[in-house]
Amino acid sequence: MDEMPAIKPGWNAVLTRTYSFYAQHFGAFLKMAFLPGLIAWLFRYAYSIAFRHAVLSGWLDRSSISNLPLMAALGLTEGGMYWIISSFFFAAVASRVLSEPAEDSNPLTDAFSAARSRIRAVLKVAILAWVLFYVGRTVSAIALAELLGRSSLMHNFWAATIIFSIPLLLIAGLLSRLGLVIPALMAQPGIAFSQALKQSMALTEGWEPYFMTFLAKSAVIGFLGYWGANFLLGQLWFRGLLTRATYPWAQTLLYIGIATALESPLFISFSVLYRDLQTPAETVLTASAIG
Repeated sequence: MDEMPAIKPGWNAVLTRTYSFYAQHFGAFLKMAFLPGLIAWLFRYAYSIAFRHAVLSGWLDRSSISNLPLMAALGLTEGGMYWIISSFFFAAVASRVLSEPAEDSNPLTDAFSAARSRIRAVLKVAILAWVLFYVGRTVSAIALAELLGRSSLMHNFWAATIIFSIPLLLIAGLLSRLGLVIPALMAQPGIAFSQALKQSMALTEGWEPYFMTFLAKSAVIGFLGYWGANFLLGQLWFRGLLTRATYPWAQTLLYIGIATALESPLFISFSVLYRDLQTPAETVLTASAIG
């Protein structure tokens, strides 16, 4: 009997299964986001204290040109830490999506255990993706500043935001080619990082526009979420429910909560795409029909 030709999943099918899975397991993903969110919050808190102490003690002078390399190194390190935390969260999400937990198992514990078992490879993905993004972001920002430095558009907040966001979206679209590395690591315990990287590059060909659209949509939702969070915080401040000491804490918690809520669907979508691209044609057709 002739084998059925491979059928690639479409945008609508992947998007539908992404949000269907997210809605069905929303509580589990919310609990799952607590640990990386807490780690990110603790890191942000410790980093801000250390940075402020370095400035006040005179060790770090932000106005000195000689400190620019150090400031760049600190920015690279700070951003890299957040990418590592997000990648670990991504690994846990991918493990949850791609595995079928036993009845007597704890899905959350199993997901993080699987992520820890591939922590070295996950670190490689995080560092590679962050360095590429950091370099691309820096180069594009410098190029746009040189090109449009004297333009009136640079004095308009919304115009400048859109102009500088477009290259970031393009860079993120290119980096989406790495998006199936972590699902591959979680689904295939014996696969090497280099093999997972090659597999991801091959499978994601042509999917850059999908993830660029996904990220653009998430950015709009995120903007509305942060605006709503700031409005809520402002109302609590005016009513005296927040103080100068508690306001930054509440703001950080809300911001991290919004970020993790936005990351979950993206990570689920990468995992769903990986699962669908690894699934025989008959199963893909059945899953598409079920929705």
